[in-house]
Amino acid sequence: MSAKERKRKEEERKERRRRLGWGLVALVFVGTGLGLWQSQSQRGEEALTEALRRGDALLAQGQMDQAALYFRRAVELDPDRAEAWTRLASVDAAQGRFAESIPHYERALALAPDHFEARIGLAIGQDGVGEFLAAEENYKRAIYLRPRFAEIYYNLAYLYQQQRLYADAVAQYEKALELK
Repeated sequence: MSAKERKRKEEERKERRRRLGWGLVALVFVGTGLGLWQSQSQRGEEALTEALRRGDALLAQGQMDQAALYFRRAVELDPDRAEAWTRLASVDAAQGRFAESIPHYERALALAPDHFEARIGLAIGQDGVGEFLAAEENYKRAIYLRPRFAEIYYNLAYLYQQQRLYADAVAQYEKALELK
């Protein structure tokens, strides 16, 4: 092998080592980045879970305004989490702020159309602001999701009673009693 060929082969080896070196740097960088992303993602999930847990605890103690703060935080941490929107809406509804609860329930249902608690909550909110036809539709959709849940029939019966649709109300009250 001539000196010229040896020099060319040496240059090729150097170039391969350089590429391997940069490849290793890239691999370490990407791997570290993924680890960091997973770590941040895990911390985010833990923070979300903690916000929901604390909100639930405060809600159970009747501290609605404090619970709402934690549920708002949960929504900020993950605006695509239907459960966070539903819990925030539930605080509003529990305080009689039905108009404020409706967009939160709607957001939860946009994320998870079969979310039972959001569906029944939306119906209750609509009932509370006098949107009886929309409430009736959502009560019926909730019945479709959980046909053996007696409280929905009771709520639907009360909705009919408010509208003086007594025969319909009686039928729904009877169904609620049958399921209890």
